[in-house]
Amino acid sequence: MLTQCSVSPEAIMAIAVLGSGTHKLEIEQIAEHFVRLKEKGVPIPPIRLRRIPGGYYSEDIEAFVGRQAAIGNADAQNPVEFYESVIEACRRILTNELARHPHEMKEVAQALGFDMSVITPQIGA
Repeated sequence: MLTQCSVSPEAIMAIAVLGSGTHKLEIEQIAEHFVRLKEKGVPIPPIRLRRIPGGYYSEDIEAFVGRQAAIGNADAQNPVEFYESVIEACRRILTNELARHPHEMKEVAQALGFDMSVITPQIGA
């Protein structure tokens, strides 16, 4: 079990996007990934989460989504649709994080039920 978090918030957001299947998510759905990690005792990176009716919200996640929408990589409507350019960027984020923090990334992925083969087939094997 990890005692401190080395994984970036962007890596957890990337897991949320890649793991969604449809690549359409609400900010609250991405925030839920951080909450699930915390509930399972996996340290999460510094991120502001606040409770709202029906779940959690994060201005940090909203900023990430806003940056993607501003450069044309996502639709700003809720739920947010992430375009292929973001999908590729998410794969790069996770590949880099896996190279820097392999143990931590595997623990985070396992806790979230994320199949690392989504990044590259060899990683999940």
